[in-house]
Amino acid sequence: MNTRWKYRAMIVAPLAVMDAINSAIAGGLDPSGGQSTLEPVLSADGTAPATHAWCSSKLTRSGLEGLLQLAPLFPSARGYIWTDPPDDAGDAELASLFGAADNVTVGNRSPEEILVAEGLKRIEPELNHES
Repeated sequence: MNTRWKYRAMIVAPLAVMDAINSAIAGGLDPSGGQSTLEPVLSADGTAPATHAWCSSKLTRSGLEGLLQLAPLFPSARGYIWTDPPDDAGDAELASLFGAADNVTVGNRSPEEILVAEGLKRIEPELNHES
C-alpha cells in the first residue's frame, strides 16, 4: 500500500486572501497549478456572490510541512487536516505537528461538516437548459 499521499487537507478562506494564498501555494507547494488552488464557490446562504473560497487536496508529508509554514501567514483562513484513510495514530501525529496553529483543525470531517462549522454553503452552478 502506498502511503506517500496519506494526508488530506481542506482550506476555507475569505475572498480577501484567496489570491495571496494561491500565490503562496504556487510559490512552493504546487508551482504548476497552485495559482488556481482555491476556488471562490462559497457564501453564507449558497447564493452568489461568493464570499469565501476553498480547496481539497491529498498531501505528502512535505505538503503538510508547507501548510504548516503557510498557516500563520493567513490567520483568517481555516485548515482542516486528517489522515486518509482515517488513522488515529496519524491524526495524533498531525495534532502534535499543528498544535500551535490556531487556524488548523485536525480530524476527519466531511466537506459538509466543514461547511456547517464555517457557516457556509456551496454556490451551485446554474444549469443552462437551452438545447
